[in-house]
Amino acid sequence: MSGKSGLLCALVFTGGVALAQTIPLQPNQNQAPQQNQPPRAPGQIVNGNAEPTPPPLGGPGFTADPTTHPIDDTGILDKQFIMDVALRGMRQIEVAKIAIDKTSNPAIKQYAQKVVREQGKATGALKRIAGKQSITIPDSIDTKQQADVDRLAKLSGEGFDRAYMKDQVRMHERSLRDFQREVKDGRDDSVKQFAARVLPLVEQHLQTAKDLAKSNTALN
Repeated sequence: MSGKSGLLCALVFTGGVALAQTIPLQPNQNQAPQQNQPPRAPGQIVNGNAEPTPPPLGGPGFTADPTTHPIDDTGILDKQFIMDVALRGMRQIEVAKIAIDKTSNPAIKQYAQKVVREQGKATGALKRIAGKQSITIPDSIDTKQQADVDRLAKLSGEGFDRAYMKDQVRMHERSLRDFQREVKDGRDDSVKQFAARVLPLVEQHLQTAKDLAKSNTALN
């Protein structure tokens, strides 16, 4: 090949490459056009023949449903119920023991003895449930509850009877609300069954406390 022929071939080849770079590639007529894809979450892998993989729970783009329960085995409501009722039961027992020693009213003494006996059984059962749920209940009541116990312990005679029965009505009304809510909205079956089983006892104690609070022997 002469020098002129080689130079001509080189010019033709170079021009062809430049022309090819300026002409866009035409899509394959047999290939379906791709739809606009939504932006992918970081680390998300999309298969061309499958739906996009959703982002992990708690990751970007995730919105929690406020109507769903917590993902743990025991719901927040159940745990709060266990803690509140157990501590209140311990307080009830301590106050009832004081009432047994202080009151001269046979009906109040009998009521307090029943509270110690039946509340003790219920609190023990609740502590066993708490142990299975790995929920630690304190061994003693908190500072505020202890202050209530100490305040009642300083009273005597009819003044103690009035204050004790007023306290019992207040405590059992609070317990009644907690038990009714747990039966209705609780998630853990064992806790709900406990609440349903003890609820009639709470109602009975509340009614007795109201009756004693209204009686002449408790108020005069």
